[in-house]
Amino acid sequence: MIVTKLQPEEREVPHEPGNYLSFRCLSGLQLEEAEAASTRELVERMGAETLHALRPPTPPANGAKGRAAAAVDEVDEARRKDPLIGYSPAKLIEFGLVSWRGPNYDDVPMPIAAASRAGDASVAETKAGLLDKPTLRWAALQVLEVSRITEGEGSSSGRGSDRTSVTAATPRSDSEESG
Repeated sequence: MIVTKLQPEEREVPHEPGNYLSFRCLSGLQLEEAEAASTRELVERMGAETLHALRPPTPPANGAKGRAAAAVDEVDEARRKDPLIGYSPAKLIEFGLVSWRGPNYDDVPMPIAAASRAGDASVAETKAGLLDKPTLRWAALQVLEVSRITEGEGSSSGRGSDRTSVTAATPRSDSEESG
């Protein structure tokens, strides 16, 4: 599906009644960039040497479930509890937040995303940088939710009714999309 054909979804900010943000569905490459940005941010915070020291050892060759596989299971469980794990909220907001309106937003112009793609990193972080932490987290979760396309969705009838909450599911992996 071509995600640019999908209309943005406007949602009321739950902790700011009367204020609305609009979100677009992200492409697969944009979701991958939000994941890569998360890794880059982690490396910047912790340093490459620290991350290398924390890396689990190579799993046993005989296929037995070792510490590395257990670590992957832990990450999967953490993602089930918090869908934002592994994604950069700032990147999700940069790519997915289209507009805002309401008494708390009407006098604040929406930063232009095209300028961020032109290489101005300060503009790329402006949308996320203008939001308080609870709104940033909520908005990033909304981007993931509108970006979750389920089987059979996206036909000419619209986005479909088989959407599930981002708290219960995360965007499909490549293996789920192909089969």
